[in-house]
Amino acid sequence: MFDDDNQTIATNPNPPDDSSSEPVDSSTSSNPVAKAPAFASGSGGNFVWKPVSEADGNAVILLPRTSTTSELRLFGPFGEEVGRYQGRTNGNRPTFRFSLPGCAYGLYLQTESNDGDSYFIESPCDRLEF
Repeated sequence: MFDDDNQTIATNPNPPDDSSSEPVDSSTSSNPVAKAPAFASGSGGNFVWKPVSEADGNAVILLPRTSTTSELRLFGPFGEEVGRYQGRTNGNRPTFRFSLPGCAYGLYLQTESNDGDSYFIESPCDRLEF
């Protein structure tokens, strides 16, 4: 991971095998971390995208504990959805729940918060942490 002014780029040290173009459901994988690169600008590390949450089976985003945001929007091929703010949970991080599982949103998602943080989720079927 490296910082370049306002953008943080995080990559997985174990990129996916290009022999399959099918999305991987990481909830059944032995490697729970996404296999796609993530691009972000904002408050720092500890961003988590869970495509299938334990609570309701839908996507959830946990932002870094340093984030002060109270609103998070998700954009992609599906359109736009505002996440339901759940307060500060799981390590005192702002938590946002969405209405669908991660795979249902299509590829290449982007988030935007009311405090200026943005994150890129290339492979929404995979859990992503950085």
